[in-house]
Amino acid sequence: MSNRQLIEKADLALDTIRDGGGLLEPEKAKKFIREMIQSADLMKQVTVLPMRSHTHRIPRLGLNTRIMRRGTSATALNNEEDRSNTTHGFVELSAKLLKGEIRIPDEIVEDNIERGNFTNLVMQMARERVAADLEDLVIRGDTDSADEYLATLDGILKLATLHVVDFGGDHINRQNLTLMHRAIPTAYRSLKSQMKFFTSHNAEEDFRLLFEDRETEMADRLQSSAPMIKHHGTPVVPIGLFPEDLGVGEDETKVLLTVPKNIVVGFHRGVKFEVDRDVRHGFVSIVITCRMDVNFSDPNAVVVGESVASQGFAA
Repeated sequence: MSNRQLIEKADLALDTIRDGGGLLEPEKAKKFIREMIQSADLMKQVTVLPMRSHTHRIPRLGLNTRIMRRGTSATALNNEEDRSNTTHGFVELSAKLLKGEIRIPDEIVEDNIERGNFTNLVMQMARERVAADLEDLVIRGDTDSADEYLATLDGILKLATLHVVDFGGDHINRQNLTLMHRAIPTAYRSLKSQMKFFTSHNAEEDFRLLFEDRETEMADRLQSSAPMIKHHGTPVVPIGLFPEDLGVGEDETKVLLTVPKNIVVGFHRGVKFEVDRDVRHGFVSIVITCRMDVNFSDPNAVVVGESVASQGFAA
């Protein structure tokens, strides 16, 4: 098959997943986002919202103070101080434009075209690479970052500022996780059973070591080898892209405590696939464009542990 025939056939294959101009049909865009999210560690656990426009407002409504008062028969609550108001407001998502490019050498294109796998190859590569890059942005995004990509938006570690527990350079341990539990505002304590500690792989392993090092009953050994280790019923979940190079010595990480669904990732409905041919260098270039943003539905229901040792071992 000649190069021209090869590219023409590849282009025809791409036409099966794209509309005019490269914009995926709405159902295909939803399918791509859904399958992409399932290949990520964190994003498959959070709330994902389709955004009909570039901005989306998430309403917040709650009753965080006492509403019941001592009553008198046939008498209304007349005093203003006896009436409870809701706490309300909005959290806004503002979709940022993101672009990615995948280059597929001619040899791989030819192999997969002849076997009829080219479309699957493109979608698989796109899903896996886009999932990793977007999850990295969701976690480590920081508009003050020197990394141009990470400076696109503020991710969850930058956004978590209201309730902070300083580990002071200690490795993750039961005492500090307990302090994080106690830092949860009283109004949200009832949600503790739904919460998770998100952290790095090294930090999660450090927590397992605490149980392995205790020469006690079998329960400790079972806890240390369990698929998901817990602290007072709250899972400690390792996320592959959680940073382990924070702090002055680049040897620290963080721990985030919240209900996973409190993390909201919004995707604008347009996902665009475009194909181009580089004859000189011999590859097909697939450019993927999407718009997204992240925020907490309720920032007050988040606790962050900072200055958590991520290298070496606890003494």
